[in-house]
Amino acid sequence: MATTLTVRDVPAALHDRLQRRAEAHRRSLDREVVVLLQEAVEQSGEDEQQTAERESVIERIDRLRENGPVIHDSPAEIKRKTRKGLA
Repeated sequence: MATTLTVRDVPAALHDRLQRRAEAHRRSLDREVVVLLQEAVEQSGEDEQQTAERESVIERIDRLRENGPVIHDSPAEIKRKTRKGLA
């Protein structure tokens, strides 16, 4: 269901730019504004999802760090240290 939204006090320069964009896309000014609003809201949703994914990765890294240090030795180095009682 579509509803009406009224925007007041739009600066003349912005109105002109929107009008030119609408003409370039062969849309009415109203339709161009709706498309731009939809794109902005969708982009915002993607940003929120990326933030949530990033936070999830950081939490997993923190849990791994709680389990102890990560070993960077090669398998051969680990064997050598094990034989010498260092690992």
